[in-house]
Amino acid sequence: MGNHQLRNGRVMPFASPDGAAHPDSFWCLDRISVEIGDAALRLKFIGYHSVDAYDEDRHPVTGAVKEYLVTGAEFMAAITLATAGAGIPISAEITRLAWAVALDVTDTADPENEEEMISFFASAEAPPA
Repeated sequence: MGNHQLRNGRVMPFASPDGAAHPDSFWCLDRISVEIGDAALRLKFIGYHSVDAYDEDRHPVTGAVKEYLVTGAEFMAAITLATAGAGIPISAEITRLAWAVALDVTDTADPENEEEMISFFASAEAPPA
């Protein structure tokens, strides 16, 4: 069985491409690639219907994928993010840093002010413990 607490994911409302509502979708980092030679960071997040769906080893929601290619100044900012400190497992640190990068990207129109851009994950929160 999956354990969402190990993934440091986030919960947010999401409408899949087929129009289905997933009001408590659970998103987690699926892949991270740091390409030093190309100065690029690739992140891939995937979404599940809910925390319970993830914990029950169900498949991700079809089309619930968010990918980022971070280059240039944003790449340098991402690879120089400060770590949380000693005693933190590397898996938790990697996912924490990936979320920091994703939350910094403004790639989605703000539903409250369409002239502003916000992060796709702006409404995402850590699930209850």
